[in-house]
Amino acid sequence: MTSTRKKMESQRDKRLQDLKSAKEREYGPFSLNLNKISAAWNILLKDQLRLGIEPWQVALMYAQAKLIRISHKYKADSYDDAELYLLQAKEMQQPVTDEWLKGYLNWKKDQKKKK
Repeated sequence: MTSTRKKMESQRDKRLQDLKSAKEREYGPFSLNLNKISAAWNILLKDQLRLGIEPWQVALMYAQAKLIRISHKYKADSYDDAELYLLQAKEMQQPVTDEWLKGYLNWKKDQKKKK
């Protein structure tokens, strides 16, 4: 990687971190809000969903909404927001391994059977 590219990536990372900090000051913690949204969507969509919506999936859907918006009209802020949502989804999903997910899905099925 060239030094120019590293510098650009560093500037982008700083810009995104600054934007995330500003958004969190205005709206509260990013991951906490995604957890709340996933809980609310699971309540609203309970009959349509076989399994619940995870917070990282909320972030992906928000990124998708931003992409749909900018496919209609350019808005720099929407690109920034989409990038933030994708990075947050990556952070939230990354620790999930296939083995962990398999165990979680089995647990979730067992919880539904108990109801």
